Amino acid sequence: MDIVAKVFDREISSAELHREVDKIKKQKLDLDSTTLTKQALDRVIDRYLLLHKAIECGISVTDDEYEDALLEIIDLVESPDNLEHALAMKGIEAKHFESIIKNKIIIKKYIHFQCESKIFIEESKLLSFYEEQKEFFVTEEEVRASHILIKGDDAEQRALQLRNSMHTQEEFLKASQLHSDCPSNAKCGDLGFFHRGKLLKAIEDVAFSLAINEISAPFKTHYGYHILMVTDIRNTAPIPFEKLKDSLRARLGYIEREYCLTKHIRELRDKYSAEIILFPDAIK
Repeated sequence: MDIVAKVFDREISSAELHREVDKIKKQKLDLDSTTLTKQALDRVIDRYLLLHKAIECGISVTDDEYEDALLEIIDLVESPDNLEHALAMKGIEAKHFESIIKNKIIIKKYIHFQCESKIFIEESKLLSFYEEQKEFFVTEEEVRASHILIKGDDAEQRALQLRNSMHTQEEFLKASQLHSDCPSNAKCGDLGFFHRGKLLKAIEDVAFSLAINEISAPFKTHYGYHILMVTDIRNTAPIPFEKLKDSLRARLGYIEREYCLTKHIRELRDKYSAEIILFPDAIK
């Protein structure tokens, strides 16, 4: 087994490094192999530094914590047999897998102790952040539209004839029930409220260009020919602080946790630099 690095007495094998490289590849597809390998090695080293410090602080894993974590993994892969097969494909022995799970739990508990348990964001700070970024905390513009869909070989001609016969909201709603090939005809073609990015772009482009009760000209998509009428518009509006408070606290808490963790890892690397040994010739 090739050893690529050591952190205290823990050896990092090339197999472990390659598994970490594979994880990063799934998240970042555009990195070259040298950068991938460096990032992967840094991750594993950081993990072992945290593990060392956690064990030094007396953090351990209970049987219940291990069993709960194992059951979560089995649920993800759907059966113990699938898990056994996946481990065999990756060349991971059961005892080593148990160690991986326990180490992850220990590190997670240490990070909570070191960072998360110390983070408290006062409401005044949340409010200040909200006020500074207020222009971003707004609802999206939405429209409500009713819809007629005409399908078939002569769809364009029939859509044009139908459009020319409609001049009022009442005429449109009646025509949508009688002539539309869309299931929405059961409710007068009502599509409900929607924002950009929810429906077909062609439909959205037309809907967001109309005034209330304005009827569009027929237009084509791969479904057939459409005629729209906008029945209501919701303009953008500020989202109240009270509605955002919990999500802001979670977002700022996550940022502070990541900052705390990054800072702590940097401190560990400085303090234990002599305990981190690299074997560059073994890294392939």
